[in-house]
Amino acid sequence: MDAMLLYSETPNLHTHTLKVAVVDAADYDGEFTFDVLRRTLLRRLHRLDPLRYKLVDIPWRLHHPMWLENCEVDLDYHLQRVQVPAPGGRRELDAVIGAVASTPLDRSRPLWEFHFAEGMAGHKFAIIGKLHHALADGVASANLLARVMDLDGPVQDERDSQTNGVPPSTTELIRAAGRDRARLAVALPGLITDALAGLRRLRRRSRERGHSPIWPVCCGRRRRSSTTWFHPGAHSLPRRCRSRR
Repeated sequence: MDAMLLYSETPNLHTHTLKVAVVDAADYDGEFTFDVLRRTLLRRLHRLDPLRYKLVDIPWRLHHPMWLENCEVDLDYHLQRVQVPAPGGRRELDAVIGAVASTPLDRSRPLWEFHFAEGMAGHKFAIIGKLHHALADGVASANLLARVMDLDGPVQDERDSQTNGVPPSTTELIRAAGRDRARLAVALPGLITDALAGLRRLRRRSRERGHSPIWPVCCGRRRRSSTTWFHPGAHSLPRRCRSRR
């Protein structure tokens, strides 16, 4: 599934997800600025594993891309400030969100960005999180954003320095791809057996019910989005490379 999300992406069709939190600063007893957010993210980065994964292509495309863990993160790139035009209402914020969503993520870096949107009316600001769907699904992306924004949460092994992983050599990448290919080959017979068993059960239940197992699916054409109002006070993997299938 993750590999499909990577291969299906085009310059006009992006497979990242967006999570938007609108913060009412008037309800927050303390300072919540861009610099505070940057400092908090830097000190917690070593505990947010997905934010330190980077895609690595296997030589000659012998296998799907794999994740390199503990990568260096350039916060000057990944955490950016954006200005919401006056009068700073919902319509202006939606335009900023659209601009953020319209640009693809740089695959030479970890596949995420956070945008700190200032200039909203009523002492509000927004944090726009953009993460590739291969890196984290919708729920995981929302959880990552909440952990970054929880300034009042308990201090858990926060630090200023990070330990970065060493990029693998071509030989190491090929060996890792070979091991994963072998693991998939071993698991294939069991997968086929399970699929055939499921098909037999489906056909048996269809005969018992007396109708076809195929049901029509109706899909709506319109997509809706919503904004959640967030109040800050309210709320390793053993290998360096993992395949994305």
